[in-house]
Amino acid sequence: MNTNNCQQNNTQIPSNIKSFNWGSFVMWNWWGLWNGRPQLFFLYIAIIGIGPLLLCTEVAGLMFFGACFDWFISPIILFVMSIYYGINGNKIAWKNKKWESIEKFENSSKKWNIAGLVIFGLIFFILSLYVMTSI
Repeated sequence: MNTNNCQQNNTQIPSNIKSFNWGSFVMWNWWGLWNGRPQLFFLYIAIIGIGPLLLCTEVAGLMFFGACFDWFISPIILFVMSIYYGINGNKIAWKNKKWESIEKFENSSKKWNIAGLVIFGLIFFILSLYVMTSI
């Protein structure tokens, strides 16, 4: 079945369209490249890159702002983006990318979920080891 017909007529919607997507939660910048939102990757680069750039300036007020952005504001923005794309990732991917079939979409979503859970688990494990060894 042609996905465009499914999407235009709203006759069939993937079963996992409202599911939380761990792949888009953990890796929203890379997920965006694959799912019709390449600007997310460049947004991530801009967010990560702006703090160090502001720290390099010699204006005292901007140096403080740069440190504040790099260590406080930047992680908050990244966390909010993660939550948003974790919750809405499947809907956005279904809408923005032309899928051959619902099955291909669901298969891709499942792979992103598995990859996201594996990476999230690894990050949690590494942070746990770090905390336990620093006590």
